[in-house]
Formats: sequence, C-alpha cells, structure tokens
Amino acid sequence: MTNQNSTAKTAVVFFSGKGHTREIAQRLAGELGVEAEEIEPAEHYSDADLNYTVDDCRANRESFDPQARPELAADIPDVSDCDIVYLGYPIWWGDAAAPLRTFVESVDFAGKTVVPFCTSGGSSIKQSVSTLSSLARAGKWHKGIWFAAHSSGSSIAAKVKNAGL
Repeated sequence: MTNQNSTAKTAVVFFSGKGHTREIAQRLAGELGVEAEEIEPAEHYSDADLNYTVDDCRANRESFDPQARPELAADIPDVSDCDIVYLGYPIWWGDAAAPLRTFVESVDFAGKTVVPFCTSGGSSIKQSVSTLSSLARAGKWHKGIWFAAHSSGSSIAAKVKNAGL
C-alpha cells in the first residue's frame, strides 16, 4: 500500500456495489502506484439488493436507516500504517453507501489525511464527506473527489492534481 513515488504511505480502499467504484479505485491505485483494497460486506449485495427502483431493496433500507451498519467481512483493509487514505464508495440516495458507516467507525483515522472519492450518477459528494467524517471523529478529511463511472486514468490523475493532492 505504499506509494513508491512519495515518502507518505498511501492506501486506496473502496466499497463497490455494482463495480463502478472498483474500476475507479483500481485506476486511481494504478496512478498512485499502490494496490487497491476492497471493503467487503459479510453478506454480498445481489442485483436485487441494489435495485433502487424497489422501495424495499436492501440498499434502500440501509440508506434510509441512519443506524444501519452492515457487517463487514472479517478482514477489513488495514490502514494503520498509512498517512493518506483514499476512501472510495458509491453514493446511495445522496450519501455514502451504508457499508462505509461500518468501516469508518471501525478504523482509527487519527493522524491520517482521508481523501474520499465517490462514483455517482449525479449526486454531490458533499453530504457523504460530512457524514463519514462525523462518524470517524478523527483524521484530516479532504472535501472529496467525484468521479463519473468509467473515468479514464488521465481524467482521474487530472482530478487528483486539481484537488491539490
């Protein structure tokens, strides 16, 4: 997880429901010279779980329940020795996907710079950064970077550079 081009130890960790965030995370990790690590729920999301047009689908139930904390797989990405953590996720109903709540509450971000990045069909990243940084209660949280699905490596690099990172 160490960026070979810098003295800061960097990690790219992400949750992806439909694969869009995974694609961006892997491209971002490639640009940074690190490996992307996935935040995996204990119970993976099926296509039916992610069918947002069905009011009672799992993603909708979790999104509208601020107390929802989906259980994560036993091995969550270890960012304890990292200085910079790029944290990727899809936006569900204007906020970070529910597994991110579980993750940020289980990790100590003290002394770390956290750079949220999201994929979304149009929702802003702003609310999700506010939610996650409040739950984490530690770390220096960047305002975040929004990516369209299927962004190119050059587009990703440009957005990271424009974000001052």
